[in-house]
Amino acid sequence: MVRLGRTLTVVLALVAILAAAAIAGLGLYAYGHQDRVYQGVSVGNVDLSGMTRAEAVAALQGGYAAYMNAPLTLQNGTASYVISPNQLGLRLDADASVDKALAYGRTGSWWHRSQAWARGLFSGHDVPATVASSGDLTNASLISLTPDVAKAPANASIDFSDAAPSVIPDVPGVGFDYGATRAAILDRVARQSYQPVLIATTVLTADVTEATLNQTLPTAQKAVAGALSITGLSGMSWSLDQAQLKSLVSVSADGTTVVVNRDALKKLVDGIASSVERPSKDAILLVDGSGELTVVPGVDSISVDAAKSTDGLAEAIASGSQTYGLVTKETPPKITTEMADGSMASIKKTVAKGLTVKWDGGSGQLTQADLLAALLIKPTPGKDQPFAFSFSKKVLRGYLDVMTKDIQVEPREAKFRLVNGKVTAVEKGRTGIVVNFDDSADRIEKAVFAGYSSSSLMVDEVKARYSASDAAKIQLPDVLGEAATPYSSSTEARKTNVERAVDLETGWLVAPGDTFSYDETMGQVTEDNGFVVGLGILADPDHPGQVTTGPVVGGGICQVSTTIFQSAFWSGLPFLERYQHPYWINSYGIGECGMKGLDAMVNIEPEGSTEALTLDMRFQNTTGNWIALELTADGENVTSRILGTNPGWDVEIAADDPEISDIVKPDETPIRQESPELPAGQEMTVESAQDGFSTLITRTVTDKDGTVVDVYQLASTYSSTSNRVLVGTGS
Repeated sequence: MVRLGRTLTVVLALVAILAAAAIAGLGLYAYGHQDRVYQGVSVGNVDLSGMTRAEAVAALQGGYAAYMNAPLTLQNGTASYVISPNQLGLRLDADASVDKALAYGRTGSWWHRSQAWARGLFSGHDVPATVASSGDLTNASLISLTPDVAKAPANASIDFSDAAPSVIPDVPGVGFDYGATRAAILDRVARQSYQPVLIATTVLTADVTEATLNQTLPTAQKAVAGALSITGLSGMSWSLDQAQLKSLVSVSADGTTVVVNRDALKKLVDGIASSVERPSKDAILLVDGSGELTVVPGVDSISVDAAKSTDGLAEAIASGSQTYGLVTKETPPKITTEMADGSMASIKKTVAKGLTVKWDGGSGQLTQADLLAALLIKPTPGKDQPFAFSFSKKVLRGYLDVMTKDIQVEPREAKFRLVNGKVTAVEKGRTGIVVNFDDSADRIEKAVFAGYSSSSLMVDEVKARYSASDAAKIQLPDVLGEAATPYSSSTEARKTNVERAVDLETGWLVAPGDTFSYDETMGQVTEDNGFVVGLGILADPDHPGQVTTGPVVGGGICQVSTTIFQSAFWSGLPFLERYQHPYWINSYGIGECGMKGLDAMVNIEPEGSTEALTLDMRFQNTTGNWIALELTADGENVTSRILGTNPGWDVEIAADDPEISDIVKPDETPIRQESPELPAGQEMTVESAQDGFSTLITRTVTDKDGTVVDVYQLASTYSSTSNRVLVGTGS
């Protein structure tokens, strides 16, 4: 027992000595690797045993330099793609990686540390490197492979191309798992491994599967099984064949229901509606060409409810119906045929007996036909009565004119003229008896619609404003305006016409407010009225649309109208009608009151003539008192005076008037023109070459208080003239 105890003591002592030695050895090992990587430790297969931090960082960077630019293979089935870590945007974090190497064997108890040291010494320990990723570049590189790796799933669908629709199965898709693939790449780079990276993929399921569409298929087949007939009004119909139905039918996005293309269906319904719909037309009541009352029947409107029809048609197609009726509506017009028939019967009864028209000493009859001919019919839709009836005053006046032609007397004003300087009544006034047609028409209309059998005419007496006895009261104390134009160089024929026109125009008086008309006071310009053939302006037979100078009955009367125009111009009277000559006649600008642009051409056609328009010269007496024309022709000059009572007007024109513009030089080539009005062999110069031009004269009339009474702008444009000679060819 003693010997055994001693033995145990020795053993324990030896163990203690060995433990102390081991502990001392481990302490020396740890102390020897202070700030150094323990033996057997590597990063990404780069051995860093015993290296300081700086040495390890340098060694690791050197060990990875070639690898970061070396190709790394990405494998997808049989396809492979080669790309370097640098191209993937990956970067070695050497400091962080060395930190991990230095940390190995430096945590935990002495026991755990010593085990780590032993593993490193005897079997080695590789620490994965820390790799940083440039997210955008890495992702972009992987995404660029998506078209080759990923494949979208194909939904199941219904094939409508066959006679009976069938289901086309779905096809699963392939998804690109970027995250798993990126993690595998980082793992390879962290271990500096050249082993290919298998691209991570997932299976993508279709949204619409074959199983889903197999449930929807019977409904789709039923929807397009046969043609669909669409019916409308009055037996109208339209048909959608199987091909058209197939173009309208599809399935919903989830494949569970049959869908009808409502936009296309709406266009179809709108197209049908455009051929079916019509507006309503009111019935019309009228008097036809034969004088009979006639009703044009009304027409009901037809409209299609597009929204309801589209909805109903879509439901019919989806349910496989073979017929569908459009949703339509008929609306009667506001004035129906029945209403018009009733109004026709009523108005026929109203005018059936006609109407007796009475006046003192006589009567006349308006028959039913007369009243119908004058009947005015106005539709009044929406009112109690569909039509309003009245009579045309114009038509009634025609009938009344015929009835009363024997009792009507046209009123006539007395006419006054200066005879030997004395105001003389040359035509007596006359009281007129006239029918007041407007009032009479109103009376007739009221009588007819009131059911009376007769109506009285309204007949008025219209007294003349002036009678012959008023001649003594008329005073003409003042000369309001005066002008003179020379005519001594005229031919004898022209002188005759000028002096005859003076005789006819002189002495006439114009009442306050009335109008002087050169045409009315002249009478007929004929040989019977004392005129002869003289030179005047007439249409050029050789040049349609142009004028020339030549022989004409009354040639020269424009000199008298021009002289009167000038005297009225300087009197301040307003003009109602005035025409310029086609070219300027120089003699009209000679004299104290003449100037370029102050002329007045007239053309007085015989009664009933249609060859040309009458051109008149008219002005109004606005002086408030009587005025008179006093004309003289002494062989040298035609003189015109406007006599009356001075209204106190001031008549002025601008200092630089007339304004001359647009001067056109003439063609001075002589023109010889044959004239059958001249004896054979006789020649006469009728025009001399002179400029064409435009003029503007502005006349301002003010009263004694300086108030502007009238502003008259006289604009004229004259053509140039030629050297024209008439060569006689007559007998």
